[in-house]
Amino acid sequence: MKRGSICRLASTLAEFVGKARSVVLIAVGTLVAVIGTVTPATAREIRYGDVVIRPLADLPQTASHGYHEFSFVVVNESPTESRRVTLSGPQSSEVDIGLPGLSRVGRTVTVGPGSTARLHLMQPPLPVFGNSLQVRIDGEVQSEIIPWVTAHPRYWVGNPRHIPSRGPGSRDLLISQGLDEDSFPAHSDEDYRVSRATVPISAWSENWLAYSGYDGLVTTVAELEQAPRAVVEALWRYVEAGGALVCLGEVTDGSEWFRERRERPRASVLEQGVEVDYAGFGVVLNVAASTVAELNSGQLDRLDAAWRRSRDPWDRARDLGSVHGQFPVAAKLEVPVRGLFVVVLLFTLLIGPANLIFLSRRKRRIWLLWTVPGLSLMACVAVVVWVLADEGLVRFQRSATITVLDERVRRATSYGWAGYYATLTSGDGLRFGLETEVSPILAWNYRGPKASRTVVWGEAQHLDQGWLRARVPSYFMLRKTEQRRERLSLRWSSAEGPAGGLEVVNGLGVDLETLWVAGPTGRLYRARESLAAGIAAELERTDATAAGDVDAVRRLYHGDLMGRLRRLEQEPAQFLRPGTYLAVTRSSPFVEDGLDRVDRAQQRTLIYGISQDRTLQELAP
Repeated sequence: MKRGSICRLASTLAEFVGKARSVVLIAVGTLVAVIGTVTPATAREIRYGDVVIRPLADLPQTASHGYHEFSFVVVNESPTESRRVTLSGPQSSEVDIGLPGLSRVGRTVTVGPGSTARLHLMQPPLPVFGNSLQVRIDGEVQSEIIPWVTAHPRYWVGNPRHIPSRGPGSRDLLISQGLDEDSFPAHSDEDYRVSRATVPISAWSENWLAYSGYDGLVTTVAELEQAPRAVVEALWRYVEAGGALVCLGEVTDGSEWFRERRERPRASVLEQGVEVDYAGFGVVLNVAASTVAELNSGQLDRLDAAWRRSRDPWDRARDLGSVHGQFPVAAKLEVPVRGLFVVVLLFTLLIGPANLIFLSRRKRRIWLLWTVPGLSLMACVAVVVWVLADEGLVRFQRSATITVLDERVRRATSYGWAGYYATLTSGDGLRFGLETEVSPILAWNYRGPKASRTVVWGEAQHLDQGWLRARVPSYFMLRKTEQRRERLSLRWSSAEGPAGGLEVVNGLGVDLETLWVAGPTGRLYRARESLAAGIAAELERTDATAAGDVDAVRRLYHGDLMGRLRRLEQEPAQFLRPGTYLAVTRSSPFVEDGLDRVDRAQQRTLIYGISQDRTLQELAP
């Protein structure tokens, strides 16, 4: 056979093997995703002496982003002793197809004598390749494991091209048991995927992170009015963080749900036949129909637009290269190629010709057995010293965040990006609060090294190992909603009221670089200079007028984040409404730094405040 034919045959075989490998990877990924959406019909309780662990039914698993919550009831039947119970997993052989995932997630709970406790295990938006949990009681590993059907998203924040999905615009919806999938008009998976809750709303989670993977929640007014208070609060947190909650049915004026809808929203309007309440970054939509199928085309379009907007940040997720180009955590990340080339060249000359000639003249060639490894060690040390001399031992952190601070209900909801870079791997990883959603933006590389990522839940959300790598930038999308008491104190500087000036006391706890305030008539006032924390100053009256629509904050959640932040800072009048303000600070008062020690932090937070001060009472929309 001719050489050319052999080459073509070899090339064809290589191409076939490559395609076969890709097909296998996709098939395995799809199989894992399908398996991950299965929930056991029954949960078997397991006894460990005087400790009983009972898995609870969880909500249907989503396919693209957000956290998934697994809940367990832990019963301590001992009448005198407390028990410290730890669940961690997976405890099985790992399905390694080169995907970035979690090698372990765990949580510990202490149960008093004769008491019962709930243990909630949160899985971040990365797959866990395993099917069981290990149990430790008072530090002792138990022989029997707990079966665990982990969540396997079909694609994650980052590059979604390698794993089959329903399409980048597909929305994940959760409907309550009061509805069924047939109540929706005909649709395809490219439009949205409808999952019916496996438990009644009374058993839904009290943590908003359990709903963070859904682009929309659909339930009935009757179910909401009967739901436990803690569940309703979690649903409001979900809405504040950018979610879309749809309520079907008539709302009576005297109901608890009606009262909350009138007190909590920033604005309430009627859009295309749908009552829309804007709260935080999200919306609550109410229609009188009993099923979605009964809606007219305009109402259905309004609901679908809300689901799409809640989905938008995840569809805009980029790979590491794009994120670093738009949001670099450090200005200089290049490897000192010239210096390293000189070191390698000197090492080659030293370990080869120079070493051999020297030992030959001394008639000590046997010394090659120790001079070669010794010189190699010296070269490695020289390379490390060269790199560290170029950058030093540093940790960089950068964040860009927008926070909606609603002083009326004392809530702060933040959404933004965070980036990290260190010359050496951080041994303690990253730490965030229990109400913070942390979504990593990962590089996809089937042939790259496999990172072992672990998450430990306790007093904080500890991203322990594998999340930060030396000299490699790491990026995350963050969402957080929490109770906060910071506020601005405002009063008119004269009896002229709005015709005069405004005086402000900075009670936000951080120095403000810029401050804009929209008065009750929409007139904008601004600080003449930066305003330190706790300092009072008189604001300057401008000729500009607030022109923000009722969905101004919602629009900040939709679209390119960095572009929206720039526009909000440059054109505040286009987003502010009467009774609101915009404060810009070079710190991060509402979102954790993540690292325990930061040598250089580049932070920028835009605070969109909704004042509770009667001086700036918001006008009716």
